[in-house]
Amino acid sequence: MLTYERAIELLDYCPETGFLTWKVGRRTGGRAGNAHSTGYRCITIDGVEYKEHRVIWLVSYGEWPTDQIDHANCSKADNRLVNLRMATASLNQANKRMNKNNTSGFKGVTATKDGDFKAFIRHSGKKLYLGRFATASEAHSAYAEKAEELNGAFARAA
Repeated sequence: MLTYERAIELLDYCPETGFLTWKVGRRTGGRAGNAHSTGYRCITIDGVEYKEHRVIWLVSYGEWPTDQIDHANCSKADNRLVNLRMATASLNQANKRMNKNNTSGFKGVTATKDGDFKAFIRHSGKKLYLGRFATASEAHSAYAEKAEELNGAFARAA
């Protein structure tokens, strides 16, 4: 596993841009890593591929993250230090954007056959029912309130 000492020997990090650049070798001064099909940037060091945001955490704090790293703005390629924060799996999931197949137009809201709307939220691996509402907007308000209560700064209502 990559050590802090090896990482700072090979790489410079700019917190304003979120870029790692090579200090040594034929690519000295060039941006390290490549965009991966998952949307994350990855970097290969000594034959091992690492997610760039985890290497940035190592370089910035001197140790590997103990849990997941969340991109606060949901942009997997934005590795500025202000956008990276330690998160549990549950909090990282709370910061997800609305699913592409959502038909209500609101995160956490589904339409019923009766024409009203139900609100749900996932937390710690469980799906919590928040109630039935006359409008999608009312259901979404219930979702947003519960998301804030459960997830604080990680709550994403849209």
